[in-house]
Amino acid sequence: ELFRYDQAAAVIYIRCFKLPAVRRTLLLQELAAKNVETKLHGDHYIVCPAAWLLKVLEQLYGQPFPVYAGPADRSH
Repeated sequence: ELFRYDQAAAVIYIRCFKLPAVRRTLLLQELAAKNVETKLHGDHYIVCPAAWLLKVLEQLYGQPFPVYAGPADRSH
């Protein structure tokens, strides 16, 4: 899964393990340009505000986007 929703923190983690660093950086730049709360988290994650990203995904797909709500454990 590419996304993990931490409901307690109200953020979504985007897993970038399989994305080369250049693509991860470009994705981060694109998302951060649209929402300044978007940050790089460690070496393999991008973290975004959940309400904002869910709205963006819903607009792209035309329906609510299902996201795995993982445990609040932050030891990625």
